[in-house]
Amino acid sequence: MRRGMLLDLDGTLYSYPAPEGVARRSLCERVAARLDLDPATIGAAYLEARDRVRERLGARGSAHSRLLYLHELLAMLGRFDAVSEVPLWNREYWDVFLCSARLSTDVVTLLSAARARGWRTAIVTDLTLDVQLRKCAEFGLLGRIDALVASEEVAVEKPDPAVFLLGAARIGVNIMDCIVVGDDDARDGMGARRLGIPFLHAGEGGCDLATVIKHILGDP
Repeated sequence: MRRGMLLDLDGTLYSYPAPEGVARRSLCERVAARLDLDPATIGAAYLEARDRVRERLGARGSAHSRLLYLHELLAMLGRFDAVSEVPLWNREYWDVFLCSARLSTDVVTLLSAARARGWRTAIVTDLTLDVQLRKCAEFGLLGRIDALVASEEVAVEKPDPAVFLLGAARIGVNIMDCIVVGDDDARDGMGARRLGIPFLHAGEGGCDLATVIKHILGDP
């Protein structure tokens, strides 16, 4: 009997592209003003810095760190004189992001239905732990889930089985009694298939969460 849900966060429980775009534009304007450069120049440099960090670190949670992107950006531009502002810029980016992000309809219903059915839920997500903890806190999810796993904790990212296995271990459910719910077939879906467990394609890439709720309520 299925009784564990390994649930993705970004793109599944809220729409990711819109708040990310708003936060990045605000960040680039802030940095451009400090460095006396055009926001478009900073925007292009930010994307190059992001790509450099990701190429250097590979598939691991820290490769998503805006803190690292900003540090790399200043190194590229030869502007170490502004490095003390990197932590502030990073915080401001996530402040704007979270002000713009909205939890999807049915998330609370989904988590309540799972808990009422006796299921245990772990959010299993890429990115860094501090950011994902903050998102879950801001969305009011911490009291509604049983565990959280960020890919930073296992040094690999989805679809690597290690991320999902840690989630199952933290909720005390055998991995074969779990399902994976997420928006990305290449990450969430492939991870589930590698483990031989069901995958429900939900969120921006698949069905709405109401369909997931029906699946859980109908599970014997």
